Amino acid sequence: NEQWISRNANVITDAITGLTLNLTDVSDIDDNTGEPIAVDITISRDNGDISGKVSALVTSYNTLLEALKEQTEYDDATKKMGILSDNIAVSLMKSQIRQPFTGLATGFTGEDPFDEASDLGLSFDGRGFLKLDSAKLDAALETNFMGTINLLGAQARGNSDSSSIAFN
Repeated sequence: NEQWISRNANVITDAITGLTLNLTDVSDIDDNTGEPIAVDITISRDNGDISGKVSALVTSYNTLLEALKEQTEYDDATKKMGILSDNIAVSLMKSQIRQPFTGLATGFTGEDPFDEASDLGLSFDGRGFLKLDSAKLDAALETNFMGTINLLGAQARGNSDSSSIAFN
């Protein structure tokens, strides 16, 4: 099924959803027919970009958790509790930010290829910090890309009953 794409520019963004074609040369012409010789295009996925984003998520989570721990836990150096140690909202927030990474993910049945963060190499260390097994994430991306993306939430859309929160 041959289809020709013709544009007046060397950058094509509307031929394949999510893909930009940067044209850098012209097709050769077949000496016998005078027609352009078809060009084969190979498209491959860059899983490194996804791994990098998951790694950045882990770093951000741990940075937030460290800041919360500094404000809520006992400090051996000062011999004082953190200023927010008795703030129930902070305790609730710590619990809520941990929840997506524990157990069966909301909306997954247990029959999905991946249904827990640990399936993608995300787990907690003994201090409660998030850690990433990059080899496990890379293997998941290679063996079932869409299953991995579905669990990471790239296909999901948030919802809320609050009039103060909107998802675009």
